This record gives sequence, C-alpha cells and structure tokens, in this order.
Amino acid sequence: MSGPVIQDPIIQGWCPGALRPMASGDGLVVRVRPHAGRLSPVQAQGIARAARAHGNGLIDLSARGNVQLRGVTPHSHPALVADLAALALIDSDLASETRRNICVAPFLQADTLALALEQALAGAPALPGNSAS
Repeated sequence: MSGPVIQDPIIQGWCPGALRPMASGDGLVVRVRPHAGRLSPVQAQGIARAARAHGNGLIDLSARGNVQLRGVTPHSHPALVADLAALALIDSDLASETRRNICVAPFLQADTLALALEQALAGAPALPGNSAS
C-alpha cells in the first residue's frame, strides 16, 4: 500500500504581488501590499468583495502583514486589479510594487515615515530575484 505522493515545493525566487501574481495549487495568489501597512475599513470591505468576485473568497495574511487573495484565474485577474486600483491599493508599475515591501508595526502612528520610506524604495535599484521583468 503506497501513500500520497509528496512533491518538493517549487521555489519561484520572487514574491507575488497584485501586478505579478504567482501560480499555486488553487489558482493565482495575488498579494496586496497596503500602503504604510494600513487598510481603511472601505479598503478591507473592498478586498473581501474582490476576493469573492475574482477568486475563491479565501484571504490570507502573510508573515509580513500583506493580504493574499487566492484562487484568482488569469481571466479574472485584470478585473481584480481594476477593483484594487479603485481602492488605491495598486502601485503605478511592477517595479514600484516589487520594491515597496516594508513591515510596519501595527500600532505605529507615524504613517508619514512609512509612506516616505515607500517613496524612497520606489526609486531604488531592483533587488536580486525581485526584478520586474
């Protein structure tokens, strides 16, 4: 009697984002990086609606405080990006999205510092394994 076949994980070498999702066993994983680590109530509700409309409805919170939507299809991805853009949760381009990956303490009140750091990172060189190509 043989057990289930366990496959080694596939290491992609980059982190998924909203503009560059990653394929997984249940479809595409779309990672949303809230600006300054904060979501407004309207944004949180909008993400929940978008997860149901364009994915399988599952939402994960990553170790770095990013929100992951699961089960997105290549067909539903453009509409999801449009919904997230309407919530001001999409970067202007892939290069900015891949660089803007900071952790902010959940109770930090200095949002201006986090936003300034995000802007500074947007112009920084690409990190190895995170190029926007």
